[in-house]
Amino acid sequence: MFKKLSSINYHLSSIFIISLIVRLIYCFAMPIFPVRLDEQRYDILSNQIINGNYNLDAISFICAPLIPFFIALIKCISINYWQEIMLVFQCFLSALSVVYLFKLTDLLFKNKQISAIAAWFYCFYPMTFYYVKNIGQETVYQSFLIMSIYFLIKLIESENKRDLIISAILFSLCFLTKGIILFWSPFIVFFIFKIKAFDKRQKFINSLIFSSLCLLFTMPFGFYNLQKHGVYTFSSDGLPTYFWFGNSEFGYHQDYLGTIYNANSNNEIKDTAKLIYDMSPPNVSMETYQKALQLYPLEQERQAIFKRNALNWIKNNPERFVELKINGVIRFVVPSVNYKIYPLSIWLLSLIIFVPFYFLAYWGILKSIKIDFEKHNWVLTLFLAMFVFSTLFAFGTRFKTITLEPFYIIYAAFSVYYLSIEFDFLTIVNKIKWAK
Repeated sequence: MFKKLSSINYHLSSIFIISLIVRLIYCFAMPIFPVRLDEQRYDILSNQIINGNYNLDAISFICAPLIPFFIALIKCISINYWQEIMLVFQCFLSALSVVYLFKLTDLLFKNKQISAIAAWFYCFYPMTFYYVKNIGQETVYQSFLIMSIYFLIKLIESENKRDLIISAILFSLCFLTKGIILFWSPFIVFFIFKIKAFDKRQKFINSLIFSSLCLLFTMPFGFYNLQKHGVYTFSSDGLPTYFWFGNSEFGYHQDYLGTIYNANSNNEIKDTAKLIYDMSPPNVSMETYQKALQLYPLEQERQAIFKRNALNWIKNNPERFVELKINGVIRFVVPSVNYKIYPLSIWLLSLIIFVPFYFLAYWGILKSIKIDFEKHNWVLTLFLAMFVFSTLFAFGTRFKTITLEPFYIIYAAFSVYYLSIEFDFLTIVNKIKWAK
């Protein structure tokens, strides 16, 4: 028994150390693939926090609070090396998530071989650590989501409220990093009510505990924004912005035509397309940001502009709206880079690499749900939640990558193992060798 536990711990330690080394090398020793998405925005907001201004209003939305406040804390420790500290932290958290992916896979399938396949693939799969070089939400959000789901699945066997509480805390940290995961939150209650070990009273109490803890975590920043902006925020505030992203001339050009939509520079402030780039210099200067604040001081007013413009675009462009939505569905389900942006050779290469992986993942999900709906329904609902967000609001490749692909890896690993047993690949290979 002790020998077995020692072997597992050694394997997990190896996974963590190698995953950490891979990510550190990628971050600090590989100048290629520079990733700088929202770093300047977080730099500006964290400086405001240090100076006593806790307003995270970024014109097109109110930012989720965890990352700006955490960066502000790091700056208080070391103002000169805050980027390096943040990157090391992200590498550490991402490597830890590889361990929890192993543990999650083991909970789901009770098979160390499947767990090892999933963990090592996750360790080296480029898209699972691509964003670790970017100071932003992606890595932190992805890691907390994996850990939260691990403790949620663990609840089925342990029936321990400790696991429920830990899952709720980690999920809260996840949505305080990136609010899109709140689309999945109602399905967590559905998952809890499907756990057979609990009676109706226990299911209600557990759902109430989970929901109450998550609500508790929203209160400090939520009440601040209620007082400051007249709106209670559970995380970020900007669904109308994302709605405009996915239902506008801007979205049509970017996602369907694969071109950049050039807003009228003479109407830089009034045009919603320019407000999107609010705090991302040099796209729009800080001077423009200040002018936008003066022109639209109220958050509700800005959100109303995005919503109104999106609805008007849908009304005036029904054919383009349908084209955009169909394109979003296809891009969500079929893995590849956008062929309208990338050269044909790169698009074909992405299909060759990603299509088998996605096919194995989809097959593994359907097979697992058929075998044990109680234990695997969460992944189906997570898929549905992200599908709704991506099609109704705005499709984003990185949203799908950081939210779904870690779990696709788990079910792809299950498919690989299942098919190898089903068709006895090793026996076939040996027969081929002997035939030669």
